[in-house]
Amino acid sequence: VFTVRNSASAAISTTFGVADAAYGTEPMLVTLTRTSASTYSFEMSSRSGGAAYSTTIYSTDPVDAITFFMGNQNDGAGARNMYVNGLTMRSAKARTVLDGVSGWRMLSAPAAATVADFLDPLWTQGGGSSDYPAGPPNVYTWDGAAWIPFTSDFTGASLHAGDALLVYAFEDVDYDGTRDFPVTLSTAGPEFPGATLSMANESQPDAFRMIGNPFASPISFDALSRSGFTDAAYIWDPAANNGAGSWVSYVAGTGMGDLTGGLIAPFQAFFMQANASSSGVTISPSHRNGHARFYGKQPASDADRSLIGSLRLHLSNGEHSNSAWITIGATGSLERQVPGDAVELHPFNDSYVQLSTRKGDKLFDIAHVPPAASWYSIPLDIAATEAGSYALRVTHLDLPETLRVWIRDFETQTETELRSGVTISLSLDAEGRSSAASK
Repeated sequence: VFTVRNSASAAISTTFGVADAAYGTEPMLVTLTRTSASTYSFEMSSRSGGAAYSTTIYSTDPVDAITFFMGNQNDGAGARNMYVNGLTMRSAKARTVLDGVSGWRMLSAPAAATVADFLDPLWTQGGGSSDYPAGPPNVYTWDGAAWIPFTSDFTGASLHAGDALLVYAFEDVDYDGTRDFPVTLSTAGPEFPGATLSMANESQPDAFRMIGNPFASPISFDALSRSGFTDAAYIWDPAANNGAGSWVSYVAGTGMGDLTGGLIAPFQAFFMQANASSSGVTISPSHRNGHARFYGKQPASDADRSLIGSLRLHLSNGEHSNSAWITIGATGSLERQVPGDAVELHPFNDSYVQLSTRKGDKLFDIAHVPPAASWYSIPLDIAATEAGSYALRVTHLDLPETLRVWIRDFETQTETELRSGVTISLSLDAEGRSSAASK
């Protein structure tokens, strides 16, 4: 007999029926897999494969514990074995730690929870049952075009695995004037079974959609099955820009971008941009990966044969920093957005520096451009909220020997060839300056 208990404390008991002798004499593998919002597949099998049992458990509330009551069974050779009497298996909690300084976080729930329970370790305001309902909201959802303040009652609002929120996380979580970071967010519940998320974009074919990692382990953006979306992912990384926060992006299948390896961490939400009237993304357990970090650089994948070169430029004044990538391949363009591009998103913070490339009227964090028949120029755009001296460095350079790149400063009318480790000093006013890279 086993008893399953769900989060509503309802007991669901089932009897195995006729037990196989192997249940008492061999190690058994027990698995519980969520197959839909209200069904679970329960399986029990012996190591040798000689015994197997399976059933379906129905529960609209998440199953969080299984208790076994078995024993005193004939092993088939005249001996009897007492085993497993009241053993309880509980769902493991998924956890993540928030540290650093106060700032915005794009969060995703890896299991079902209420908004109140999910955000309980943090200071919240603006919604019913929050810490300060009358305060300005610090929890938002995304409707495809704008951030919407979350003003509903936190206790009555449910999150499903993969639901995403934008939260301003205060490092003082109890409003007593002292820093409380790091804090731990956690959820408990069964593993997400995987799903296809479909979205209609008829009125906004280039809309951004916020999607969350629904698992308690990292997922690979390279592995996601997408339709009607570009091949870029965007994450607000609070640790980037010297801890002030910045957008980082990644292009699937190339290894290019500051989201290391295209891995999206547990509890992490991300943006994707639609490029069709309808779009969808399939996320399944097979898309889980090992370990995820939020920023860094990754060399091009050996599996990608379309790129013939790439480079990364990094701009910093010691307090603020930002980067821009350029990839070169046959499908690149100088005039329009193409697969392989990642647009530049405006930062959340008031003080920043932003380095971008430009195609037409769009700015790009990753620009995919064509090979040079002779030479051409790519405008670089710099936006800075603080005037002063900045250093522009080449931090990644992977070009064929036949290709050379220069930075031309139109203020000083000077040119510098880009090589690994080259640093160019710039003096910017509070509105930034623009230069051009020529091939």
